[in-house]
Amino acid sequence: MTHNMPHDTGVKMLSDVLTDKSCKLETLRLMACELTRKSCAALAQALQSTSTSLKHLDLSLNDLQDSGVELLCSGLKSPSCKLETLSLSDCKITANGCSALSPALKSNPSHMRELDLSINNLTDSGVKHLLPVFEDPCVHLERLWLNNCNLTHESCRMMGYVSKAEHSGLRELNLSANAILDSGLKQLSVALRHLLSGLQSLSVTYCGLTADGCAVLASALSSNQTQLKALDLRGNKLTDSGVKLLSHLLEDPQSKLEEFEFMDGIISENQAPMDDSHKQYALPENQRKSKKTNTKDMCVCF
Repeated sequence: MTHNMPHDTGVKMLSDVLTDKSCKLETLRLMACELTRKSCAALAQALQSTSTSLKHLDLSLNDLQDSGVELLCSGLKSPSCKLETLSLSDCKITANGCSALSPALKSNPSHMRELDLSINNLTDSGVKHLLPVFEDPCVHLERLWLNNCNLTHESCRMMGYVSKAEHSGLRELNLSANAILDSGLKQLSVALRHLLSGLQSLSVTYCGLTADGCAVLASALSSNQTQLKALDLRGNKLTDSGVKLLSHLLEDPQSKLEEFEFMDGIISENQAPMDDSHKQYALPENQRKSKKTNTKDMCVCF
């Protein structure tokens, strides 16, 4: 139903259908459907029903605001809720919405795997509210999108400051289009050794990064404490020196990194922009396999 206009009244009728035992619908996309908080109330009722089979819900590009998220959370925290993916991109959510989401996700931690909060004005305060979700070993969240959320280096500092005993289950994190700068990347490098040590994919495009940040990141990724395999740095002024630091990691047996992307046009301060939109370094497939199966430095945790 994406880009259709069911409006709130249509969603109320749809929610009634979702609670019917004969309805086996698992995926519902309601992007840009001119929905408001009223739709969230109806959907929350459906999520609390033991009859619903819904696992994937996309409400992006709707004017839900924090009040709508708060209503939706009454359904998210229900033991009957089976949602695995939730997209709330560009829904006019702020830190107050994160304050409601965090306890809801902790109350019902066993199902949610993917959460998209991109293009919302969450600010660093929003990340502070979400930190308990990262730290909770019972929460199984694996993919989180926080790109274009008006974050700064302070969000990265909070992630790096978390107790070294805590380890998040996150496997993919997108922080693109936030002004985290080199100072934030340095703090994020600390988190990659501890809280985010299980992270396999990190996107920090258009974050104001330079070669200075790459040096600290390269040091972190050369440690066997990190699991990062894919790194997207497009849209940052890395220069040749920054790119070289990271490209060397592809051959470092201590590093798990297999590929990273960067913008061709701003690799070097002395080079003219090139036509290609981006360039990618990657290990050949046969080398990836040998790197994955090399048990020389493998640590097994139980």
